Amino acid sequence: MNTVIRRRLGLLAICAVSGAFFVEAHAAKSAKSSPSSSKTTSRFSSFVQKLNIEGADDFMRPNTAPFLALPPNAPSKAYVVDTLAREGDRQPEKLCKLVLEQPAADSKFTPTCIVLINGFTALETSESYHYKVGLDGKLLAAVQLSGKYNNGKPVRGSGVKTDLDINSPEVQSSFKKELDFWLSVMYKKYWKPKTGVKTAQN
Repeated sequence: MNTVIRRRLGLLAICAVSGAFFVEAHAAKSAKSSPSSSKTTSRFSSFVQKLNIEGADDFMRPNTAPFLALPPNAPSKAYVVDTLAREGDRQPEKLCKLVLEQPAADSKFTPTCIVLINGFTALETSESYHYKVGLDGKLLAAVQLSGKYNNGKPVRGSGVKTDLDINSPEVQSSFKKELDFWLSVMYKKYWKPKTGVKTAQN
């Protein structure tokens, strides 16, 4: 009887050690970045550097910047895609802004985050999605803005802001689609560098 008990105890000890080893190995594997995520991070970093060099001088709109916890009129470097084909009475609009800050009066401007904007204006309505993205490519905040238009002009007081859940599958999916647009070569079909020319979006 003692021999049987000793054998069972020995088997339990082996199982316990094997289980602990499996858990540690799985945790170590999970801690490593996947090749795809590392590649995306590298592409995003290169994109940020390129945008900072060739983007047009711009700034954050004072009526939307606070919604993303950004200073009104914060300077930025921007790609503005305003030549997308009209869809019925809707005019699509895409922007990508690298938001900058100047830590001290005598220091250079440095990037803080990126804001991706995807929306449209129509005869009577407007709608846009704003994604605030960290310099590591992760989504930090997202808001939906909508409003009414009259004869091509926004109706004062009609604007509505909706904070979006950045962890929801729907928001993550739409954000990924927007990010892929900018990280791929698609935006180059609609935007070309214009040295010294400021945008007229604000």
